[in-house]
Amino acid sequence: MNLKKHIPLFLALLISLSAHAQKNHTKQFKETLNEADILFDMDDFKNAERNYLSIYKEDSTNEQLNLNIAICKYKLKEFPDSILPYLIKVDKSKYAEAQFYEAKIFHLEHKFNEAIEHYGRYKKFDENKRDVKNAEVDRLIEVSKHAAEYMSNTHQAIIKNMGAT
Repeated sequence: MNLKKHIPLFLALLISLSAHAQKNHTKQFKETLNEADILFDMDDFKNAERNYLSIYKEDSTNEQLNLNIAICKYKLKEFPDSILPYLIKVDKSKYAEAQFYEAKIFHLEHKFNEAIEHYGRYKKFDENKRDVKNAEVDRLIEVSKHAAEYMSNTHQAIIKNMGAT
C-alpha cells in the first residue's frame, strides 16, 4: 500500500474537520448570547438561562455556554440531575468554575468523595483566576469530609405521630 497517495486525502479530511469544528454562528445566535451574558453578569439568572437555552441547540458543545447554563440552574436552585449534564460537557475544560460547580452538585447528591475530588481539581487552577479563594475551598472540603463521616454513621429512628395536638 502506497501511503504517499493517501497523504493528500488525509490532509484534506483533517482540514475539513477542523473547519467544521469552528462554528459559524448566526447573527441571532451572537446577539442572544451577548444578551444572555449581560443578564448573567447582572445576576439575572432566570432570563440568562432562558436565553442560553434558546440558542443551545445551535452549539451544544460550546463549553462557556454549557458552564453558564449550569451556573444559572445552580443559582436558581434547580435539581442537581438537571445541572450535571451541562457540567459533564465541561469537566475537562479550561474553566476552573466547572470543577467548583461539579463539586457543589456532587455534595448535594451526597457523593462527598467526588465533591472533595473536584474541589481538589479546582484548587489546582491559579487562585488569582478563580472566583473562590483557597480558604473557602478548604472549608468546603472539610464540610464534605464531615458530611461523609456523618452520613456513614446514620441512625435508624422511627417517628410516630403522638396524636392530634
